[in-house]
Amino acid sequence: MKMNINIVYIYLLSMGVYANITNDLITDYFYYKKVPNVIRYSCSDKDENILLMKSLSHHGIFAATTKLSLTTSVEALANTTHYKVGIFLDTRSCNTSHILLIFSEASANLMYGELHNWLILGYNLSHVIDIVDDRVFGFSTDFVIAISPNDEEYELFDTYNLGWEYGRSLNITFLGSWTKENGLEIALTQTRFLRRSNSRGLILRAAFFKTVYQPPEMSAEDYFQDHTHAEKENLLKFGFNLLRHLSDLLNFDLQCIITPEWQTGDSVGPVIRAIINNKADIIGSPMAKNIPRTYWVKYVHQDWPFRTCFIFRNPQPKYIKFQEILRPFEDSVWYFVIIFIGLSIALLAFIARLDWIESKYMRLSHAFLVTIGAFCQQGTNMEMDHISTRITFFFIMIFSLLTYNYYSAGVVSARFNEPIVKINDSLSELSKLPVTVASEYMTYFDYHVKKNDWEMKIFYVKRWSLVSEKNRFLPPEEGLPLVKLGGFAYHTHPDVAYPFIERHFENREVCELTEVNFIQPNWSGFAVRFNSSIIEMSRIGFTKILEVGLRHRQVKRWQYRKPVCNLEKLSVSSVDLYDFSAQLLLLLIGYMIYADEIQVYVHCFPHDIHEVIRKAQQDVQVIADWAVANGLTLNILKTMIAILDKE
Repeated sequence: MKMNINIVYIYLLSMGVYANITNDLITDYFYYKKVPNVIRYSCSDKDENILLMKSLSHHGIFAATTKLSLTTSVEALANTTHYKVGIFLDTRSCNTSHILLIFSEASANLMYGELHNWLILGYNLSHVIDIVDDRVFGFSTDFVIAISPNDEEYELFDTYNLGWEYGRSLNITFLGSWTKENGLEIALTQTRFLRRSNSRGLILRAAFFKTVYQPPEMSAEDYFQDHTHAEKENLLKFGFNLLRHLSDLLNFDLQCIITPEWQTGDSVGPVIRAIINNKADIIGSPMAKNIPRTYWVKYVHQDWPFRTCFIFRNPQPKYIKFQEILRPFEDSVWYFVIIFIGLSIALLAFIARLDWIESKYMRLSHAFLVTIGAFCQQGTNMEMDHISTRITFFFIMIFSLLTYNYYSAGVVSARFNEPIVKINDSLSELSKLPVTVASEYMTYFDYHVKKNDWEMKIFYVKRWSLVSEKNRFLPPEEGLPLVKLGGFAYHTHPDVAYPFIERHFENREVCELTEVNFIQPNWSGFAVRFNSSIIEMSRIGFTKILEVGLRHRQVKRWQYRKPVCNLEKLSVSSVDLYDFSAQLLLLLIGYMIYADEIQVYVHCFPHDIHEVIRKAQQDVQVIADWAVANGLTLNILKTMIAILDKE
């Protein structure tokens, strides 16, 4: 009986030593990985689990254990979206069917990413590899197998698979070792990206939209690298060339898949449908990210600035511009000029007495006409016999000449600096303008124009719904010349419009252009399947391309620059009726004053006086009839005939 007790004691002691060794390995490994939380799926007793929890807690790691069975849920404990989780599983003491269940459920919930650190213990490496489910293993998988041939030391192996769906097998790399004396010793010191970035000629299928401008004799690969047609389908060319950089970085071969034409009413689109149906691995034509698309594909990186807009020459204000007359001078200058004119008239009228102009009315009349005439650069027939009158007129003329020149220069300067009126970037504001609208044909245009958005609704009701079906869509070769003529707003991609504008528009026409965004600026991106093994590989690769500046270089290469409005070369446009209307009104007022004091002179001999009076009365009657026909009234009380004799 005593011997049996000793045997049991020795067995329990050995089990305790074995448990301590295993717990030390687990603690050292997860402490090295800086994992804040660890979950153990256990098939052993509770005492061993308690010892492990104490060891992990001593190093600041929160630990939880659960009994492994056919009803165990991996998702309930190990699912995470923000923090790293370590998962430990000992295949030496667990039922194989239970382990297979854990691996399968982890694959279904995509738990082999950068947030999950797996540590699997086993006696035999081949046995563990046989039961591992690597369907969703990828670039960021952190799955380490620890093999212990003698329960005293462990060999650790880094395990990953870059392309299970492409027929690739597991990659097994010696990571390091662990012993009780030396602890954890890591031999594989390369970063994960460096040691996994070689895809070894993996063929990656990229889905592109159906091309429109591709020459029939040119292959898709050659067309996507052709810069002679850079302004057409540059989105596809940008995507292809960025994927070429990615293929060079990660050593894979790129295969172009040209999808069918996007059919009207297809909310998914042929490119995303190719990803869903496993006909392609990655989107080659960057697509804008929206909520419905996130249910179908996984976006890995956003790289292309995308937008569409209405481009038009903003209609300039159509109203009488009274400020055109007064704008060349500031108010203080106008006040000074008026005061000087008044003083000049008074001084000239006073000095006119020396030229024997007795009538006060005539002196003021002559002084007023001479001063105003001098300001208008007109001559005078006023006799100036005295030197004082001549000196006064000379200085008035010099001052008026300088004022006139400054005023003329001010008018030209005001015309040059006249601001070009533009509306806000708003479809609601565009719908208020008296312009015709049309669009380049885009499959997704109807989807956006019928969105449940208040501004889009206003534009649709007030503008788009009023355009006939045959006039709604025009090719750029027809739409952009109409923009140049004015009164026409054309919807297109800026990279399509800018080359045409730079070649055919004058500088002032470029300055008058206004853009109203239809699809707001956003970043289009690349996407893959949800459970694809290249998610992290492509994400890190695109980030590397961004960091070294290759993405920026490709954007500048394929995105056409916006035509520049050169204000220094901005020429004055032709004066229209609204610009000249203030001057015409001023002339009309003068005509009205003239008509108010009109006189008709008739010369005759004394014996013909009665006949002349009769003819004059007929002329006045004709004038009165014309006035009535044109809505005017002749003041009969102020109409009179005066007979003057030369003696």
